[in-house]
Amino acid sequence: MEWALAEGPGGPPNPITLEEAAYRVGQLRAERWTAVGDSSLTRYGFTEDGPRITLELRPGQNPQRLTLRLGRLSAAGRRYAAVTLPGEPGPLIFECPLHPRVHPQ
Repeated sequence: MEWALAEGPGGPPNPITLEEAAYRVGQLRAERWTAVGDSSLTRYGFTEDGPRITLELRPGQNPQRLTLRLGRLSAAGRRYAAVTLPGEPGPLIFECPLHPRVHPQ
């Protein structure tokens, strides 16, 4: 696994924080599907310069980039998130759970 930060302000990444972030992204699930498409992004608080996490997966010779965008809070207090997946007509917008599901080891 290799980490790289996007350009901008900030110091070197804290490896513990990055590992925790990767774990939480791996546990992410949709609590409620909300909308599909670019035209819905503004309604749920997504902006061009808003927070996002981009993962680059390198299976073999074909790297794939997946970006998770974060929007505003829903009326239920859950964060809206959007991801664009291959084969989908546009970004899929969903509500993230308030607390990540804990899986016993």
